[in-house]
Amino acid sequence: MATRKIQVTHEDITSGRPGDCIGCPVAIAATRVFNRECLVDFDSILVSSTPWDDRMTFRLPTNVRRRIRRFDMTAQMRPFTFELEG
Repeated sequence: MATRKIQVTHEDITSGRPGDCIGCPVAIAATRVFNRECLVDFDSILVSSTPWDDRMTFRLPTNVRRRIRRFDMTAQMRPFTFELEG
């Protein structure tokens, strides 16, 4: 399995939008890493592809899910890095 390192930067946070599954800081950072549109829901990241049959889904670590929920409620987040395996 390949491990992907996702770095959520200050720029991702300032341009991120609370409650936006493709515009939150984590989705912006993941899109940069995968070079494909990424959709973030409550517990996973869906990496889009063409055709859709080739899409990839990664489960988010618990601490990342907490950061996303906090961002959705407060629009505040600090830069951080996490890894996805799959």
